[in-house]
Amino acid sequence: MLHFLFDWIHDASDYLLGKGWNEVWVKFLSGLFILAILAVAAVAVYWLVRVLLKKSLEFFYRRHRKAWMSVLLKRQTFNYVCYFLICAFYANTVSYMFQELPTWIPFMSKVFKLVSLYFALRGLNSILWTVFDLRQEATSDKTVALKGLLQFVSILVYFIGGIIAVSILANKSPLVFIGGLSAASAVLMLVFKDSITGLVAGVQISSNDMVRLGDWITMPSLGVDGNIIDISLTTVKVQNFDLTILTIPTSALITQSVQNWRGLQMAGSRRIQRNLYVDLSSIRFCDEALVEKSSRLPLLRAYLDKQKESRRDAKGLFAMTNVEVFMKYVEAYLQAHPRIRHEESFTLLVRQLPAEDVGMPIQIYCFANTPDWVAYEAIATEVIAHVVAVMPFFGLKAYQRSAQVDNREFQPEALPGLEE
Repeated sequence: MLHFLFDWIHDASDYLLGKGWNEVWVKFLSGLFILAILAVAAVAVYWLVRVLLKKSLEFFYRRHRKAWMSVLLKRQTFNYVCYFLICAFYANTVSYMFQELPTWIPFMSKVFKLVSLYFALRGLNSILWTVFDLRQEATSDKTVALKGLLQFVSILVYFIGGIIAVSILANKSPLVFIGGLSAASAVLMLVFKDSITGLVAGVQISSNDMVRLGDWITMPSLGVDGNIIDISLTTVKVQNFDLTILTIPTSALITQSVQNWRGLQMAGSRRIQRNLYVDLSSIRFCDEALVEKSSRLPLLRAYLDKQKESRRDAKGLFAMTNVEVFMKYVEAYLQAHPRIRHEESFTLLVRQLPAEDVGMPIQIYCFANTPDWVAYEAIATEVIAHVVAVMPFFGLKAYQRSAQVDNREFQPEALPGLEE
């Protein structure tokens, strides 16, 4: 078909020359007609190939629902492949198509080669990111080096493509230009400084498993306190809990201190560490009435029965303070709480800290059985509120800045299981 059209253009050129037309204008018009025919043929071939491939792929995707088919359609890989094949075909046949216009052959050959190179680079880049998308869908391991590595490879591919394009325009081997890059290495290092730094940082982050997508990290120096939503070659995006998004350099993850809370998610728990300040003036030895009253609590009954004889002094007085009994009650309460972790690997502790000017700190240290923030706060609130409410039962007063006396009276029915 094309051969017939080219012969027709040749005959038409001879006819116009025979009619006295200027030879230059005749050749120019012949070239325009050839270009128009090539453009129409390229569009026709492209749409034919694209429609056949795309429709076939969509048909198989509807029947089999393969992930790679969906990614290929999304990344438009077949479009670039079609463009490349068409341009490569014309680049190899340009001498035949312009045999009547030999002066056009070098120019058109360069044009087709450059366009073929462009679509080859776009197609290769599309294939690289298709592999990345398939890997992201196929694995739950959201390590981040692959994306940064692919971005670096994409930059490298386009850089090499630029060298090849210049060599095509200059009619020289690409090795000539690659060899000359050593003289411009300082400039190249300056241009690609961020990319090289990001690549090195990404490799270190991945090899040491420092952070992953979705990790909760905190970096007070940069105001970071949220989840990682994206890590690229040069930047990291973190969505803070106030829904703002911070963008920081990837290299900052290896050059600055980063607190990663991934262990909290993996353990399925979250630490409760709260201090209650007891008024020092309310701490005293237990009398018989307090011991008997406390013994009726199910959480303290077994403990106090063992201590009634062993903890008496020479005069028969019970040598145990009310704060000790209170702390033992809090520990037993935490041990019995269904939302507190009781395994050996999770520390459960109620301890005294050095007395301060605001009283004696009683620290509660344990782990809730959920990492969820809302559920964790509900558990912590329940525990602390219960502990504060039970303090008057043991004759203790919570210290507060107002220094007002705690005149609350304990209600026995507030504690389940307390017998009258």
